[in-house]
Amino acid sequence: DGGITVGTHITASGNIEVTGNISGSSTSTGSFGRLQVKDTLLYDNGILDVGRSAIADPTVLIDSATGGDPLLIFDTGASNRTPQIQYKDQGTVAGFIKYLHNGDVMNFGAGSSTSVRMAVSEAAIEFPTANVKVSGSSTSTGSFGAGYIDNKLGIGTTSPHEKLHLYETTHGADLTVKLSAENDSGT
Repeated sequence: DGGITVGTHITASGNIEVTGNISGSSTSTGSFGRLQVKDTLLYDNGILDVGRSAIADPTVLIDSATGGDPLLIFDTGASNRTPQIQYKDQGTVAGFIKYLHNGDVMNFGAGSSTSVRMAVSEAAIEFPTANVKVSGSSTSTGSFGAGYIDNKLGIGTTSPHEKLHLYETTHGADLTVKLSAENDSGT
């Protein structure tokens, strides 16, 4: 029928032109169990390995035409799965972004811990790990140069009744408010 059957490798110089299908099997059209491009790109068993430890800074570029909107899609193919992006140092996870379908939460982690450092849901942004801080400056832990609280401030209560509401749960405890100003001598 005019076909060519090769039992091993094909070696050629110049161009190879094919009309019709190129197939990795006799029953499919274009499916290959493994694809390797030199030493830098490998697709094998559902894993796309770019760089393959042969390139110092491998790059995956999604380049759209002018006016286009590039899109990277993670489709789990089933409900309640957990797609994620992992950042690794020499094979060890050093950070991650993980989406939990069950609960609709995007979790972020960093450092050598696998603990979630920040969780973002439709309702809230949470910091579930102890001693994770929000800071207004690079040298402090939780201090801000200025602040604004709309309407009411509760200290010790989540439902203040006045503009400033201090609440102590210990019966008979003294509540103290200190107001001070710098005097003319600078003290």
